[in-house]
Amino acid sequence: EVEKIVKRYPAMIDNARERLGDIFKSEDYPEADLVENLFSFRITYLPVPTSNDFRVDLIGTASMEAIKGSIQDMVEGKVGEANAAILRRMMKALSHLAEKIADDKAIFRDITVDRVKEIADLADKLNLTKDDKITKFAQEMRNLSKVSAEELRNDKKKRTKTAEKAKEIQKALAGAM
Repeated sequence: EVEKIVKRYPAMIDNARERLGDIFKSEDYPEADLVENLFSFRITYLPVPTSNDFRVDLIGTASMEAIKGSIQDMVEGKVGEANAAILRRMMKALSHLAEKIADDKAIFRDITVDRVKEIADLADKLNLTKDDKITKFAQEMRNLSKVSAEELRNDKKKRTKTAEKAKEIQKALAGAM
């Protein structure tokens, strides 16, 4: 099914261009290969090893230390990758919110604000190691999303303040990545 969509994607963009007229923005439509990649995933089933795995104890001391170190490095690498993926999701949601509400003329939907809270909640669930950075940024994002989309549309002062706070969090998050 994804292949069919990718084949029809250029025509779908042309259709959107015709329907939307002056409000059409080509930057809202990613390249076809990127769209295809959005529908791909990889599953890897691995036990969560520790450097004290009983099988490591069955070999010599030098080899055992090398294997323990290798296991530890692998686990830390996978945890780092998972945490980086969480931070990227957080950054994407914040960037979108900051971009939309900073522009007084931009139209944004309730989902733009709701998505920030959803990602913050998801980050907490995916934060298996209870990484302090992720916890902190998730809480800041939840605080940011306490202002409703309706308030942001109707109160220029709140909109400006929220945009500034979103950019501030975004900058701190970029420094943590």
